[in-house]
Parts: sequence; structure tokens; C-alpha cells
Amino acid sequence: MFTGHWKNDGEYYRNKIAATILREFDYDRKLYHRKDDNTIRYTLVAKRVVAFFKELGLPTGEKGDRIEIPEEILKNERFALACVRGIFNTDGSLYRRYSKKYAGHRKAYRKYVVVQFKMKNHKVICQLKGILERYEIKVNRITKVLNCSVIRITEQASVRKFVNVIGFTHPYHEKRYCGIINETPSAENLDYDFKDMPAKEDNRLGL
Repeated sequence: MFTGHWKNDGEYYRNKIAATILREFDYDRKLYHRKDDNTIRYTLVAKRVVAFFKELGLPTGEKGDRIEIPEEILKNERFALACVRGIFNTDGSLYRRYSKKYAGHRKAYRKYVVVQFKMKNHKVICQLKGILERYEIKVNRITKVLNCSVIRITEQASVRKFVNVIGFTHPYHEKRYCGIINETPSAENLDYDFKDMPAKEDNRLGL
């Protein structure tokens, strides 16, 4: 099951996730709008779809700390980049850097972008940090916020490299990034053609 915010994630679910599942598996499922919490739900029950993810090494049932990025993805450049991009779509965020001089004071830095990953799964956060550093993207040390592990990219050269190397498939993140740096969202990124995905003959799925 995929869950997201109805307003922020609706376009991405319709045009990317559902469209990719239909193209790769010829499997069509409707998106469900749960109005009591304004979420979008997308559930996959086809055996061939579940089997695909199990073959990658992803466990079924409750995930918790059991889940990790499979070795097959880690050792393949295209898979690894697509994986980071996909996880950022769900567990990543962009915001302006700010500092507090005193209690109640909030100072935002214009055009200073922070990229953040925040997850309960510490092992996946460690794996993400490793992938990013493999491409010389400087990542701050892992910190704890309540029961979550957090990594941030604050060096602006590394933020720009993250955008160029990882990129966006989620239009919400693209628009937010361009809003912070005061640029117009590019048609290429808003209409992402999956050019960085594995070739069709690789028989693997990337988002």
C-alpha cells in the first residue's frame, strides 16, 4: 500500500506511480481519497506485483527495522539513484535554512536550501548517506529527532549536486525547490520521462 497527501501527492501518484505500475505490469488500480484525513491510498494486490518486490528482497508484512535497501539496488548505479529519488519523494523534504538568535526568533536565509531525509529506519538512513557520499554529495552527520533518524544536506554545492544527480520526479519538490531559489520550474523536471530509469530489458522497476 502507498499512502500520501491528497493535495501534495495526488499528481505524482496519478502520473508517476499508477502510470508506472500500469505500464510495467499492465495492472490498473484506482486511487482512493480518504477524506477523513485527506490522504491518498493506492493498494496493490496482484501476485505478480508482490512477487516482483519480494524478488528484490523486500519483506512482506510489518516492516519496522526489517526493511533495508536490497544489495541488488545498492550495487547498480541506476537502481541506487532511482531508489534515493523514490525515498526522497516519500520521506524527504526541502526547506529554507533558518537560525534562531533568541527564543521566538526565526531568521530564514534567502535562497539557502536544506535537503532532509527523516525516517524511523536507521539502517536505511545509513544506506542513503552511503549512496549520496558515493557521489561526493556532502551529508551532515546522522542525528536523532524523537524516534527518527535524520540526515541533511546543507552545503549549497552539494544541494545543487543532489538536484543534478538525483533530481526530482515529484512535482511538489520541484516547485518547492524552484520557489526557494526563485526560479521557474523546468518543463523537463515537471514532465519527467524516467530517462534515468533502468532500460526496459533490465526488467526492473524504478520511480
